[in-house]
Amino acid sequence: MRATFHVKRLADAAAAWHDAANLLGYRARSEAEMRERLRQRGYAAEVIEATLERLSVAGLVDDAAFAEQWVASRGRQSPRGRRLLASELRGKGLTAEATEAALSTSVGDTDLALAAAAKKVKALRALPVDVARRRLWGHLARRGFDAAAIASAVRATLGAQGEDLDHGVDR
Repeated sequence: MRATFHVKRLADAAAAWHDAANLLGYRARSEAEMRERLRQRGYAAEVIEATLERLSVAGLVDDAAFAEQWVASRGRQSPRGRRLLASELRGKGLTAEATEAALSTSVGDTDLALAAAAKKVKALRALPVDVARRRLWGHLARRGFDAAAIASAVRATLGAQGEDLDHGVDR
């Protein structure tokens, strides 16, 4: 009976490793995400911890590297402010230290807000200036940028038309 238990445990460990590798095939994941996904698939806590240890030793699960990749990816594909990026990383189960370390290496909010505004302003060109400013401001605010970065990006993308949109931000 003991041998059967040992074989079952080895089979579970192999299946968990396979499932983890499959999950990592889609995208990198934090340790907390991987733990939760394996838990959802019904693996025992000791199998999950052993699998996470193996993944960590193999360099396949590394929260610091994951956070840096996440921030860089968001900067390229869908620019977001530090506040929203920090919230996303906390939602992925990263520690405050790992989150702050990744955000400290990222491009500043103003540059990211400008990149996001440049993408959005193309869709707003046909609108009246006041409507375009309001929508651009809202778009950037929903992406977690602070008011100073938003004001700067609106001014830069809408030119002189954006000058009167300060929303109480000091220049």
